Order: sequence, then structure tokens, then C-alpha cells
Amino acid sequence: MKLGTIVRSILAATLVTTAMVGASPTPAGAVNPGCGIVCDGKDPLTFRIYTGPYDWYTCGADAQTVGWAAEVSGGYIRSSVLLRYSPRCRTAWAYTDYERYIYVERRSPHRVEDSDPNGTGQYRTRMVNDAGYVSRACLYVPYGDYICTIWY
Repeated sequence: MKLGTIVRSILAATLVTTAMVGASPTPAGAVNPGCGIVCDGKDPLTFRIYTGPYDWYTCGADAQTVGWAAEVSGGYIRSSVLLRYSPRCRTAWAYTDYERYIYVERRSPHRVEDSDPNGTGQYRTRMVNDAGYVSRACLYVPYGDYICTIWY
């Protein structure tokens, strides 16, 4: 093989490799952006995020409890609130199974989503975008006070 042919072959192989690496859909170390403000104010169990014509998921599908706060009286838990978080959507919401007013609060930019008791036995707020922010869940307790989870 002539030197020019070898050089052209090496260049062609380099260009193909570079094009393949550049076409990678998720570069190494990429951060999941979540669903952003699209999910603000949406129900985590019913709002669908479509990944294809027939493929979708809800943020509630991979939810984790990342915070918990309880009202304790006489050694008994009278009520509690959970801060739920979806790693895939990067959203947060409050959840309780007590007949009380709850809210989720994002610190900055400030946003609050709340939920009044509705007689279903399970109460959750709508979501707030939590990608790069901190949020907490709070529950109203009698006599005008609130209990809140840690900021997460």
C-alpha cells in the first residue's frame, strides 16, 4: 500500500470514530434534566411523559420518600407528611394519609402546591420541578402550626 492510501484510510477511520462518538445520545457524565417546568402543577400519578408514540411513564412510578415529618403527642404519631421525589422526573410533592391540609414548597424560585382534604384517604399535592432546587413537604396541625420535612 502506498503511504497516501494509508494516510487516507487512517483519516477516514478517525472521522468515522469521531462521528460515532459525537452522535452519542447521552455523553458520559451527562445529568438527567428531568421534565422541568412542564411538570410544575401536574399530578404525579396521572400526568404522562411520552418517550415515543406508545411509550410513556408517570413521575409517581419511580417515586421515593426522601423526607418525613410527624406530629407526636403522648408518644403516639397523630399525623405525618412525606416528601416524595421522582429521580427520573426530578420533581417533588407532598403526601399524607391524614385528613389535613398539606403543601410542598420549593425554596427558590419559590413555588407552592397545596392540597386540601378530599375524603379519599390519600392526599397528595401536585408536583414542583426540583431539578437543581430544594423542596420540603408540610402538614397543618391543630392550633395554627405546621410540621415540615427537611429541605431536599
